[in-house]
Amino acid sequence: MEKYLDRNSVLRLLQGIKTQIDKSKKSVLDTKGVANGIASLDAGGNVPLSQLGNVDTDIHEIALELPTQLTEKQSKHIFLVPRGVDEKTNKNIYKEYIFTGSDITNVKDTDWEQLGEFTTSVDLKDYSKKSETISDIRFTDTDVDGSFNPNVKLNNLLFEFADGKHKIISIPLASGPSHGSVHHLPGQPGFMSGEDKGKLDNIDLNALTASINAANTAANNTNTAIRAAETATTGAETCNVELSGSIISVTNRNGETKSVDVINTDEEVTVTIASSVDSINVAGIKINVFLNNGKTPQTYTTNAEGKATFTIDRGNYYQVVFPEYGNAQPIAPVGYTAVLGSRNINVEYLPYDEDSMEKVIITATKYVENVGTAWEGIPVIVTVDRKDTTYQTDAKGQVTVFVPYKKEYTVRIDNQEGYNVSFNKNSRTYTANVPQRLIDYRFYQFKSGIFVVDIDKNEYYIEDWVTAGRNADDAVAIKVAGASLPINHGTFCIRTSDIKNVSKLISTSWCTQQLQFNSIALNGNNVNDANYYNGESSSYLIRQEAQERSLSVPAFDYAYGQIFTIGGEDLHGFLMSVGQEYVHVANIGIIRQVLETLFGETVATDYYNFVMKKNRWTSTQGSATSAWSSSSSAINYGKSSSFVVLPVFAC
Repeated sequence: MEKYLDRNSVLRLLQGIKTQIDKSKKSVLDTKGVANGIASLDAGGNVPLSQLGNVDTDIHEIALELPTQLTEKQSKHIFLVPRGVDEKTNKNIYKEYIFTGSDITNVKDTDWEQLGEFTTSVDLKDYSKKSETISDIRFTDTDVDGSFNPNVKLNNLLFEFADGKHKIISIPLASGPSHGSVHHLPGQPGFMSGEDKGKLDNIDLNALTASINAANTAANNTNTAIRAAETATTGAETCNVELSGSIISVTNRNGETKSVDVINTDEEVTVTIASSVDSINVAGIKINVFLNNGKTPQTYTTNAEGKATFTIDRGNYYQVVFPEYGNAQPIAPVGYTAVLGSRNINVEYLPYDEDSMEKVIITATKYVENVGTAWEGIPVIVTVDRKDTTYQTDAKGQVTVFVPYKKEYTVRIDNQEGYNVSFNKNSRTYTANVPQRLIDYRFYQFKSGIFVVDIDKNEYYIEDWVTAGRNADDAVAIKVAGASLPINHGTFCIRTSDIKNVSKLISTSWCTQQLQFNSIALNGNNVNDANYYNGESSSYLIRQEAQERSLSVPAFDYAYGQIFTIGGEDLHGFLMSVGQEYVHVANIGIIRQVLETLFGETVATDYYNFVMKKNRWTSTQGSATSAWSSSSSAINYGKSSSFVVLPVFAC
C-alpha cells in the first residue's frame, strides 16, 4: 500500500497545487495594465489603444480613400475618410480607420479596422492648405538652439510647417520608478526607449491571453478536484506542469499533454527579387544583411526563383542591401525591426532611363601616407525630396544612384574612424541636369582645407568661424592646408594684413647675380623633389648658401625679416615653393569665398586678381640663371628680375 496516497495526503497535495497556481495567477494579473507588465483587455476582448505605443491617436490624416501604401509614420496614424457624397446626410461625416496589417508597401482593404465615425461642423477639406499645417515630423540631430548635437537624435523632434518654418522640441526618454532607502521617485514620462520597446514587442498577446485563461481553468479544475477528493475513498489526481524555454507543457491526470509557446522569438524573412532587365538573372544574386547597424554583413544567395530566406531574432534591427548593376537602377536598401512571425520583401531591378535620369557615381577613397585605396562598406546618405536613403559603398568604394532630371539632391558622407573628408565637404547638393556626375570623397587622417586663424593659433573652417560668432578683426591669418601639404609638412599661413594690402608688398630680385645654388635642386619643379612642397626648407638653404658665398638674395632676406607673432611665438617669413604656390592658386576660389565672408567683396576680388595676375617669386630654382615665379601659372625668369615678394609663415 506504500505506493498509494491516503485521502488526507491527496487533499494536502491538491491544496499545495492550488496554492502554487493561485500565486502564479496573482503574479501575472498584478502586472496587467501597468508599466513593464501585460496589457489588459476591454469589454470587446481587445487591448485598449491607450496601452499601445505603436498607435498615435493624436494624429489624424484626412484622405478621400484609404491608401494602398504607407510610410512608417502613417502606419501609426488614424485616417479619416468621408462616409459618402450626399451633402445632406453625409456632410462632414468621416469614418475613422487604423492600420492593422503588416506590409506597409502593399496595403489591402482587409488591413484596415474601422474605429467609428467622426462628425464636425467645420469643413475639413481645406485644412491642409493653411500655413500652420504640420507637413513633416521627424527625429533630428539638431538641438533646440540650432546647433548640431548627435546625442539628441533619440529624443529631439523637428516639426516642419507648410510655410517652410520649423520648430524643434526636446522630449526626454521615459524613466521608470526607483525605490531608494529614503525617497521614492515615481519616474518621468517621455519617449519610450528602444529597450522598453523591445520588451513590449516581445509580448505575444494571444499566447499571454491563452496562458491566463489556462491558469483560470486550472484553478477551477483544482477546486473541482478538491471537492471530489473530499467524498472519494480511493484514487488519486495527478497534474504536472513543465517550462522549457518559452514552451509551457501541462500533463493532466489521464496522461494527456498540451503545450503553448508564449513568445515567438524569431522573424522569418523571405526576399524575392524580380528583374525587368534581360541581362540580370535573379538566380545567384548575393544580398547583404546588416544587423543593428553593424558593418559586417551576413550574405545570402537567391535561388532559381530569385528568393532568399533567413531568420532574424526578435527585436533586432536589420537592413537588406542589394547589389548594383551598371545597366539597371539601383534598389534602395530596406530596413526593419524583427517583430513579425514572417515578412516578405519584394524588389525589382528596373532598366536605367538615360533620357530622364542623372546617373550619380559616388566614390570614397581612404588615404594612408598619401596612398589612396577604395573604402568599402561605409554609409552614404542620399537625400531626394527630403527622403534620406542610406547606401553602403561596394568593393570599389562606390555607390551608384539615379536621380530624375531637375530634382535637387544631397549627398553626405560623415567623417569615419579618425579620417576626415577633404576640405570639410561632407555634404554636397546638386540639381540633376547631366547624363552622369562623378562625386569624389577623399578621406585623410588630418583636416585639410582653407582655415581662418586667430591670434591664439586656433583654426576654423569659415562656417565654424561664423557659427562661433567671431569677428573679422579676430582673423590674423588664412591657413592653406590642401591635401598634399599636411602630408609633406608644407602647410603655411598668409597674414590677413598682407592680404588686405597687396599693393604695398615690395618687388625685388631673387638674387642679384645669375648664379646656380647648389644646396637645392637645379630645377625643383618636380613633385619628387624633397622641397617641392616645403618652401621653408628651401628658403633656409638658399639664405645659408648665400651667406657662405657672400651673395645677395633680397627677396629671401625681406621675407625672413618679416616677423609674425601668433600663439605666443615669433615666426619668420619665407617664400613658398613652386608646389605650395600650385596649391595656393588651385584653392584661390575657396580663399576668395572666405575673404568675402570676412572682409567683403572688394578685398576678396583684389586678392584674387593679385594671385592670378601678379608674378611672385617662389623658392624653387629653375636653372643655373633662373628661378620659378608664379601667378596663374609658374614661369621661369632670370634671378635678377624684380617680382613681388609675398612672405608666408609655417603654421
